[in-house]
Amino acid sequence: MGKGLILSLITKQLIPVLSGLRAKNMKKFDKNCQYYLRYSNYIEEDLKRNWSSWSFGQLGFNGTKAQLDNYIESVTDENPISISGFDIYPIDIDNFRFGELYPNYWVVIDNVNANNGLSAHLLPSTLLNVSDALSFIEENKCKYDGSGDGESFDAKKGKLIYSDGWMNIIEIN
Repeated sequence: MGKGLILSLITKQLIPVLSGLRAKNMKKFDKNCQYYLRYSNYIEEDLKRNWSSWSFGQLGFNGTKAQLDNYIESVTDENPISISGFDIYPIDIDNFRFGELYPNYWVVIDNVNANNGLSAHLLPSTLLNVSDALSFIEENKCKYDGSGDGESFDAKKGKLIYSDGWMNIIEIN
């Protein structure tokens, strides 16, 4: 098989795939919806869980629920517990909620910045489609950096409309 024939076969198979992706990214955004950007390698799990953790899930507690409960009960004024980067004292314990981010890995739930569910970046309502949103995000990397502090959405109302495995766009109706 010559190079020209191989290139022709690849092109015939690739063009319909690329055209399909382009058409999907060009579908108009619904003006009655809001669109959010969330960075995550585990977007499906995030959407099911519908809460965000502090510290991007880092510095959590490894152990079973019973071990977590024992750890929490061990807190004293002299020996605070530490989860998600927080030193937690007895006087503050009732201000914290804990959730299982991964099996046997517990974190503090962010109910300050993400009180509606998942932390994310609200995208401007002027964007027309996914392709437009991706260009906008690329041009505004400083704002759309993945922190999403103060912006959140209820994942029960969300529909994942774009994912590249890390960058995700969710439509909220």
